[in-house]
Amino acid sequence: MAATSLAEAQVIAPTSRAEAVDAFGDGSGVTVLGGGTINVFGNIVAEAGAVLAGAPFPYVAKNKVSFSARYRLPLPASAGDLGVMATYSYQTQQSIAQTNDTVYPYIPGYGLINARLDWRNALSGPLEVSAFVTNLTNKTYAIGQFDSFNSSFGFVTRTYGEPRMYGLQLRYAFGK
Repeated sequence: MAATSLAEAQVIAPTSRAEAVDAFGDGSGVTVLGGGTINVFGNIVAEAGAVLAGAPFPYVAKNKVSFSARYRLPLPASAGDLGVMATYSYQTQQSIAQTNDTVYPYIPGYGLINARLDWRNALSGPLEVSAFVTNLTNKTYAIGQFDSFNSSFGFVTRTYGEPRMYGLQLRYAFGK
């Protein structure tokens, strides 16, 4: 496997199908993918004078990871290609401090699960049918925050990420 050194982490990727099969399974229809950034140097600290002196850089998670697995169901070729995929992504807490007066300086980390079912070349035709769901567990998670608690306003507001969503996608390849 070839290794590529990044500023924050080291990523190891297979360079051939044989190495991928050795690393991720026997090739029986299961595909596993993973990636992310892991900051091994600690928080990125802002150098902005008195306003953010020593505070972590706002809205930057220290670590992010993501893992996906896809299983291709064993169907006859005439039926098409049916696969199910799930992805888990996680990120650590983020500083939201815009000043050193911030009362609630962090929004918590969170993890999300997304899933997808794909039927490609349905019944050997040019049709692809997909069903998907994002935020499978319907997790409530903050993605932003405005802290004016120590001002004359005296409140803190948060912006939340998308709730569970699901849908159906149809694609047709003309000319096949």
